[in-house]
This record gives sequence, structure tokens and C-alpha cells, in this order.
Amino acid sequence: MFARCDLAQGTASVGEARRFVANRLGDWGLDRLSETAVLLVSEAVTNAVLHAATRTLVCLEVVGDVARFEVHDGSRRLPVRRHYSVAAATGRGLRLVEALADRWGADETDSGKVVWFELVLEPADVTSAARSARPGLAPTPILVKE
Repeated sequence: MFARCDLAQGTASVGEARRFVANRLGDWGLDRLSETAVLLVSEAVTNAVLHAATRTLVCLEVVGDVARFEVHDGSRRLPVRRHYSVAAATGRGLRLVEALADRWGADETDSGKVVWFELVLEPADVTSAARSARPGLAPTPILVKE
């Protein structure tokens, strides 16, 4: 299963990304992942809005027992975890991703970079997702504007 959402540059895209992720996971019977996935995508899109100032593309893909979430933007500058004071209003995004994702990373692309994370599905999630997939159809990208 695969879905994508192209987001305009701006703070409204963070809420749009949250709704997109929650809705797709619900459509696929993966509601259990929603809270964590929405939080982590929100952090990655917020960083793209603040630091890249370009359009953003959010992609979700479920293959086997892994759900992969990607946030693409037009900046080649890879994220770096910095140390902020406990009173700082910023600087916790990458720590959240490190703590909650099973795997994560950031890679340069031809058009900028992608920040990605993966969440491993539990056996019941894999069964639920398989029921949600349409048999006989290859996954095709879906452009969603909500």
C-alpha cells in the first residue's frame, strides 16, 4: 500500500500532513500506529517548513511488516540533532523520532532530501492491512489533497 500527499510551503501544511497520515492509516486498518506516526510526521514536516521553506511531499508505504513514512523537501541540508536547554521551546523533534521510531534516517535526493522513519507492525496490524489492500492490484501512488 502506498499513498502520497504534496503540501504547499507554509505552516498549514503541518496540519494537512497530520490529517493525511491519520486518514490513510485509518483506511488501511492501522489505527494503532496513528498517534506515533502523526506525531513524528508532524515533527518532520515542521522542520521542513521551518528550515527548507519549500514544498513538501509526504509518502506512506506499508510493505510486509513495516510502515515507512517519508518527508521530502527541497533542501539538501540534512537534519542535525542539537542540544538545547530543557526550557527551550524547540529542538526535541529528532529526539522524538529517535525514541519512537524503530528505524529512521535522512538522505540526500536529486531534488533535496528525505527524512524517513519506520514503524514495525504487530502481527494483527499486518493482517488488518492485508485485508484493506485490494487483491490483484499493484500499489499505485495516490495524490491526496485534503
